[in-house]
Amino acid sequence: MKKLTGWRIELALIGVILLASVCAELLFGDFVLVLILGAASYVARHLLNLWQLQNLLTRGEKTSAFFLPGVWSVPFEQASSLHSQLREQKQKNSVTIDHFHNMLAGMPEAVVILGPQDEVVWNNPAAANLLGLTWPPATSLPLREKITHPIFYEYLEKGDFSNALELESPINSTVILSILLIDFTEGKDERLLIATDVTQVYHLDRIRKDFVTNVSHELRTPLTVITGMLEPLAQGMKSDQQSGQQWGRSVELMQQQAQRMKEIIEDLLNLSRLDKNDYPTSDETVEVASMISTIVNDARGIATADRHEFFLEVEEDLGLVGETKTLHSAFSNLIFNAVCHTPPRTKITVRWRRSGDLACFEVQDTGEGIAARHIPRLTERFYRVEAGRSRESGGTGLGLAIVNRVLIRHGCELRVISEPGNGSSFQCLFPTHRVTTIRRQVPSALQQARHSTDADQ
Repeated sequence: MKKLTGWRIELALIGVILLASVCAELLFGDFVLVLILGAASYVARHLLNLWQLQNLLTRGEKTSAFFLPGVWSVPFEQASSLHSQLREQKQKNSVTIDHFHNMLAGMPEAVVILGPQDEVVWNNPAAANLLGLTWPPATSLPLREKITHPIFYEYLEKGDFSNALELESPINSTVILSILLIDFTEGKDERLLIATDVTQVYHLDRIRKDFVTNVSHELRTPLTVITGMLEPLAQGMKSDQQSGQQWGRSVELMQQQAQRMKEIIEDLLNLSRLDKNDYPTSDETVEVASMISTIVNDARGIATADRHEFFLEVEEDLGLVGETKTLHSAFSNLIFNAVCHTPPRTKITVRWRRSGDLACFEVQDTGEGIAARHIPRLTERFYRVEAGRSRESGGTGLGLAIVNRVLIRHGCELRVISEPGNGSSFQCLFPTHRVTTIRRQVPSALQQARHSTDADQ
């Protein structure tokens, strides 16, 4: 209705101008001059209303249409209503931001908002206590002036913030911080830094690791003595038929359990060595294809392996940059686990292939599979899906923990895909910077492994 009224006013104004021009022609004989003056007044009115509408939209100056609103009544009302809504929303946003800042200010963790150049946009009071920043926050302060650890900037440049970084506080070397970065604005390169004081947890973890390492070392010596004494005792039982019948089985069981204890101790010491450093101590070119063939040939030699079917799908020119020894340990653990924890006649497929820019090592079996509730805990130390069956197979419960630790050192991810009754797949995805090409001739061991596989089929 207002729109119709506005247009009626406009038409009436145009009619008045034309009528005035006709009257001027009849009275004074000057139609054009009056028409030009009327049109100029009409255009000036519109220009003035445009200027007032611009002030309302850009500056928020409360105003109304000049002289007979006409078609301008609706735009002015809508603009005024929109401005009021925006003012109310701005007030609400301001209250929300203040509430959010107050909430962050009360957190014990240091919270820092970083700009595109890693400058401080905002921080809470805890950031002053843990990182040495100022409170109230000094915006545009380069974070490099406060955190000078080279490892922190390697963490920034790497761009992988899926895991937190532990390092000493820049203002107190006795405080250990766990720093996590979160990208929270798409396309603006702004990040949220959260630093948590984990000093107590860090020291408790160190105590645990040192305890395990020290106990393992202390157990190794008496266990070596026990093993050494059992060997001649077992030989004596074989020569003495009467003693052999009476004590032979007992000595055999003692030897088996001593060997089992030895394997657990060796795995614990291996884990302790891996825990001491999060990065490989060497960057060798690893010929993975040759390594896989050697491990598979060794796996065929254990008691139940002749009742398993092995299949190799290996890209021979695909290699890795990393530690040969630890990677061999990880791959062999996965392959031997597939042999030891699956029933006879299980098919085991070992793959080494490119997956886009990544490299993937996979061990897939057609065994009984693993229930979903167990999968998140498989890499925990001593965790067993079925304790009885695992002990019968001779496992220590540390194999996948070692695998996971080796992969973390190489920036690699372990994926477990399994369903009861549909077998299991263990995949190791290596990042691009670890992938390389082997340009020399593939070792003959791989060809022998394939010939052996073809013969089994």
